[in-house]
Amino acid sequence: MRNLTLAIALLGALACGDAAAPARPPDITGEITRVSGTGGTLVLVEERPGEAAGGHKASVAIDGTTRVLRTSGGRAERADAAVLRVGSRVSVWFAGPVAQSYPVQGKAEAVLINGNP
Repeated sequence: MRNLTLAIALLGALACGDAAAPARPPDITGEITRVSGTGGTLVLVEERPGEAAGGHKASVAIDGTTRVLRTSGGRAERADAAVLRVGSRVSVWFAGPVAQSYPVQGKAEAVLINGNP
């Protein structure tokens, strides 16, 4: 019985975990105001673009382990990091600790594109 429960849990995680945002609230939600980087992607996400002082901002590193998702028909589906563009509205979940600088700096576990410019 224990093995069956474990197998069902594993299958459920494999079936939906790949194209789902983490269950916790995002660490930052805002607009991408810059895209750069070599050997990966680095995006700047600003909660309130245009405000020089104030508002949350994050420099987000995206690599091959980051789940990039986009909403489609009310559901999340996988997307390629190449679709991240300046002006896109995103929610970001960090993988592990972030550098407590301004803007904060960290690696993304998941990025959900909520809208494109």
